[in-house]
Amino acid sequence: KAIDNYLTAFNILRIYLIVSVILSIFFSSTAFLKEKGKVERQQLKWLLFGFIIGPLSFVILWVLPILFNGKALIPEEMIMILLCAIPITFAIAIIKYHMLDIDEVLNRSIVYGIVISLLLLIYSVAIGTFVTSFHVSDQSIVSALAAVILALVFQPIKTKVQKFVDKKFFRIQYNFRKELNRFNSQIKNYNEINSLSLYLIKEINALIPVEKIAFSELDTQTGKLFIRAQNNFDQIANKSLRIKPETLERKWFQVAAVKNKVEGEANISTIFQNTLVRWKINLVVPIKSVNDELFGFIILGNKKSGARFTTEDVDLLKDIGINVGSTIERIHLQEQLIREKLTAEKLEELNQQKSMFVSTVSHDLKTPLTSIKIFAEMLLENEKSLSDKSKNHLEIIEGETDRLTRLINNVLDFSKIEKGIKDYSYREVHFNKIVKNVIERMQYTLKMKGFNLKTRFDDFNDLIFGDADAITEAIENVISNAIRFSIDNKEIIVTTYFKDVFACVDVRDNGIGINQSDIEKIFEPFFRSDDARSKKIEGTGLGLPIVKHIIEEHKGIITINSTPEHGSTFTLCFPLLSNNK
Repeated sequence: KAIDNYLTAFNILRIYLIVSVILSIFFSSTAFLKEKGKVERQQLKWLLFGFIIGPLSFVILWVLPILFNGKALIPEEMIMILLCAIPITFAIAIIKYHMLDIDEVLNRSIVYGIVISLLLLIYSVAIGTFVTSFHVSDQSIVSALAAVILALVFQPIKTKVQKFVDKKFFRIQYNFRKELNRFNSQIKNYNEINSLSLYLIKEINALIPVEKIAFSELDTQTGKLFIRAQNNFDQIANKSLRIKPETLERKWFQVAAVKNKVEGEANISTIFQNTLVRWKINLVVPIKSVNDELFGFIILGNKKSGARFTTEDVDLLKDIGINVGSTIERIHLQEQLIREKLTAEKLEELNQQKSMFVSTVSHDLKTPLTSIKIFAEMLLENEKSLSDKSKNHLEIIEGETDRLTRLINNVLDFSKIEKGIKDYSYREVHFNKIVKNVIERMQYTLKMKGFNLKTRFDDFNDLIFGDADAITEAIENVISNAIRFSIDNKEIIVTTYFKDVFACVDVRDNGIGINQSDIEKIFEPFFRSDDARSKKIEGTGLGLPIVKHIIEEHKGIITINSTPEHGSTFTLCFPLLSNNK
């Protein structure tokens, strides 16, 4: 009977063995089919080979035949040979494909052994203390009760201690997304690269403890890498490395690593292996923006645990590199904005000084010019006592005084426009009368330059509401431009007319014309076209900007029709008084 019971139990164990082998192969096959990683699939493949050649052959050729027929299909020696496949295939998976990191397993086993031994010692002391605290006749009940209670407490403590050891000593557990979000929220507070680099090294070293770490920054002007901050990387602290532009254009700056220091599935570049090994660098992570603009590198040595960098480590560091790159890009933009602001403030200060100087000098020039003009007019009033030559000289003095006054007025008015303090005195004026006065004032210049002036004044209700002096200045500037830019065909036609609700004046010349690309630019202060510079045509570049401002303040319209080498027509239109009302 004892033998029958033994055989029954033995057969049950055989069935258990069969089920275990089948389930092992099933779960391994399922994992193999689901796994996407190349290295992990190789590991599972060799495990499956071992299970199929060893345990499955043992079940099919030995266990099942004995269970049903009482006799194996092959000799025991053959079964032993087949079972040798297990250590062989497992060894290939471990050694070739690094299924287990032996150094890490040994190190962790030693640490676990020490910590668990300390816990067991505490556990034993706790039981002894608990038992001796109760004075009852049956100490076995108390001991059993104490063991149960402390075992319930010991198990969760053991689990927490193991997690603590993994985290603090081996760093095998961290929440990828949580750590990345925390890091990103912190680096937003940094506005200076030196402090950012120190924080970067500190946080990475806390998250993935390494023996040495450094942050190098790329100087885009020189193309050199400089170490900004480092920990235990003294051998490269004062080194610099020049990166050739063509190297950057090939976008080689991926994550680079020594081959056996990173899990095989991690997406890395294996360039510069000799350089990395010589400087004891295991991993190099680029710091770049989302647009692939390179800012520097994170350089890491060995992990303190001796383990390889995992795929998760590499992915985390890559994301950190991109986020730090975006932060550096932001810092650069902020620094650029600060520089531009300081430059703008300096330019504004210089502009104010210039405006003050121009205003002072212009007023100082106007005072003697006014005196000269008054005395010239007084002398011309005694026309009978003057010779023709003297009269001509006085007319020249008066004309040149007017021309210089116009130039000074342009400078003064532009200075006021620039400051936003230009005022206009509006009143009812006749448009044709203003244009006629302008032509009369320009007669001297037209005569001196040898121009033939043609005019036509339409008869219409030309009453407008505006600043007569400003309108005069605008028309004078347009006619002055026509004079300067008409080199060969010296004819100007001035026409006034009524159009819609506007009183308009056309100033047409047969000069060099304006290129279409320059028409919008001519209203910019100090603009000088290429043609004007090449033909050495004088001018300040202030007249037309002033004309535009006057037209806009009067709610008028200015249009230009021009053909290069065939002349230009400037049209100035001012709203009639009836339209203003």
